[in-house]
Amino acid sequence: MKSFKRLFSATVINSLVTHRKNIGQEADHLNFRTDVVKGFLVKYAVQHILSGYHDSGQAETRLTKSHFPRRIPPT
Repeated sequence: MKSFKRLFSATVINSLVTHRKNIGQEADHLNFRTDVVKGFLVKYAVQHILSGYHDSGQAETRLTKSHFPRRIPPT
């Protein structure tokens, strides 16, 4: 993991230097890194479909399990 982080940081720095030469002006390092991460998230993000608790029928069984306290009738 340490090697991956170092290689990734070196790649980002090299990309920043190339980007600065291509646009001809100074680009902020933090903003450039943030844009790279946003680009990865937009391109490679996986959409997770969240199922609702109420429509799956599991809510009733979940609420009646033994880990919930039960009301004890008075004796």
